[in-house]
Amino acid sequence: MSSVIASQPTELKNNLSRVINEGLVTQAMSVLTSGSLLIAFALKLGATSFQIGIMTSIPLLANVLQLASVYFVRRSGSRKKVTVVCTAIGRSTYILIALLPWMHTGSLTIPIIFVALCIQNGMAAIAGGAWSSWMRDVIPHQQMGSFFSRRLSLSQVVSVILSVACALLMHRYVAVHQELELYTYGILFLIGSGCGLTGSFLLSKTPEPKISVASTSVLKLFHKPFRHRNFRNLMTYMASWNFAVNLSVPFAAVYMMQTLELGLPMVIALNVLTQLINIVCFRVWGGIVDSFGNKALLKICAPLFLMSNLLWIFTTMPEKHGFTFPLLILIHVLNGIATAGTGVASSSIGMKLAPKKDSVVYLSFLSFTNALASGMAPLLSGWAIVWFTDISFSVQAPSWFNTGTTPVYLLHLQHWDFFFVLSFVLGMFSMYRLSKVKDICQINNAATNPVVSNSITGKVLTLRRTGLAMPLYRRFWKKAA
Repeated sequence: MSSVIASQPTELKNNLSRVINEGLVTQAMSVLTSGSLLIAFALKLGATSFQIGIMTSIPLLANVLQLASVYFVRRSGSRKKVTVVCTAIGRSTYILIALLPWMHTGSLTIPIIFVALCIQNGMAAIAGGAWSSWMRDVIPHQQMGSFFSRRLSLSQVVSVILSVACALLMHRYVAVHQELELYTYGILFLIGSGCGLTGSFLLSKTPEPKISVASTSVLKLFHKPFRHRNFRNLMTYMASWNFAVNLSVPFAAVYMMQTLELGLPMVIALNVLTQLINIVCFRVWGGIVDSFGNKALLKICAPLFLMSNLLWIFTTMPEKHGFTFPLLILIHVLNGIATAGTGVASSSIGMKLAPKKDSVVYLSFLSFTNALASGMAPLLSGWAIVWFTDISFSVQAPSWFNTGTTPVYLLHLQHWDFFFVLSFVLGMFSMYRLSKVKDICQINNAATNPVVSNSITGKVLTLRRTGLAMPLYRRFWKKAA
């Protein structure tokens, strides 16, 4: 699998290398210009909690522009042009944010950040639909899983290194020279913008296969993803999955710091553990996707993720206990294994199932529905959590099980625990929706041999008409190695 690129013809090899390198510098930009660094920078500039809330909601609102990529691709006739121009414009806005410590903008400082983030996220949303369709034609379908697993794995390496480096920089240097803190943030944002623009340059050097622009009106094109039964099933599954996951996952850090009373360094350490597990697993899962399809991998990793998420309810009973920290480690290890698989499969399943002719429309709608579900879920959780503050549900162990005066609970739900349970239940519903999706390998098998169904549950090839099963353990592990 490490020879995914090396084994390709020279031109294709160079193109895939550019795409991977673009992913690395884009990941570097993301680490240096978003997340905790952006929030800390805004707070230092005087942002209120309400303004921070607006800042975090901007990416959700900007994703409405995903559908605009259809119009711009049809107008320009080039997915590459739309992607390069939009990413370059968007990533340049970080320069404006970076210069704020040296500018005397007064009360306009936070509004300037809002405007810059709106432009950046809006341009990124428009570029996203065009980029997905473009990469669908650049990356060989039979190696898409291996390619994205390699790209994601290397991006995680960059993320871990830069996250640790930034944490050390802010802890060791800025803690001593507090008067330079704002300028340090500014320099990091400048470097991040430079990394992002480097990514745009690499994209500009990547060739684009020719596309045929249909003369159909845009409104008629928008109907196509909903009329395509299999792709409609995929959109339903992805939307339900993202809604279920984001009901609780975005608040895991809040849960650890508030309920479990862990410090920020420990939370960062556990997140780094998950990223390290991601790096190890990306390579294995990528080979499985290429051999058995995206749906097969999702059937393995999605339930594993739901189980790891459900384990959060056992970290308090109702208080912290001796198994709390071992459970946290187990949760993050299982989370790392599962998210590596779901990440690889989710990155390529839409590209493979979208028809080539109108892939921009299909992938834009898929991204749009995913973003809408992902954004609405945490908003709903954040609004509803206040109603669960004083509610609890418990199942106490039998009296003979108690060895002391303190009652022993088999189950105790309170506050965020209800959302972890709800996330699990809705996630299982999304698995039902996944069963309605036909992966590309199932479609190909149905077309070539209706007797054989490529079902990977249990890693066996099921022959439906004969009722026989041929074990594929040896082949499975050989291809994954």
